[in-house]
Amino acid sequence: MIFITGDLHGAADFDKLEKINGMEGDTIIIAGDFGVLWEPEPDEMERNLIMKLEALGPTVLFIDGNHENFDRLDALESREGFGADVGVVSDKIFHLRRGRIYTIEDRTFFAFGGASSPDKAMRMKNNTYWEREIPNRDEYELAMKNLEKVDFRVDYILTHDAPSAIKGMVSGYCSLDGSENYLNNFRERVAFRKWYFGHYHKDRVLGDFIALYEDISVLR
Repeated sequence: MIFITGDLHGAADFDKLEKINGMEGDTIIIAGDFGVLWEPEPDEMERNLIMKLEALGPTVLFIDGNHENFDRLDALESREGFGADVGVVSDKIFHLRRGRIYTIEDRTFFAFGGASSPDKAMRMKNNTYWEREIPNRDEYELAMKNLEKVDFRVDYILTHDAPSAIKGMVSGYCSLDGSENYLNNFRERVAFRKWYFGHYHKDRVLGDFIALYEDISVLR
């Protein structure tokens, strides 16, 4: 089974994962703001969180959100996994990178993390926020090339933010950071079953779009 939920924020929202009744061979996907690799160097809290994640049983996959240390994510070892390159946190924890298409338990997932931080003014550049939080043109072009290879058809889409029309239904905060156009283009061009996203700390079902925070979607 595949379990999908919203933002983890390191230890802050870890408890919801303990509701998952998974086992070896299952998969947990975090829809951004993973936040475990937060400090400049691994510390005791990070090591404890990784041990707890590994003890859950399922493999843990995550896309990046906006509250991430992108220096740490970009420095992860690359490995072929699930049909594309992943960042390796441990043998059971992997970063799904922007613009890639992954095959997870015989289903295809298009991953495109990132979002603009609404609290950026209260954060410090390259310390508590990174400009890399916002997807760039190269990542978008890579995404389009990969989507073209599968005729713009996948089973599921994983993002942290949502297209403008959808985000307007879950939040009054609508940034105009450039990535919004990318997500709108994906919405218009890609055929998919469901689109899962986090970011807004709300749980909503909006047709084929699922906003996740505390809720856990299960794909059997």
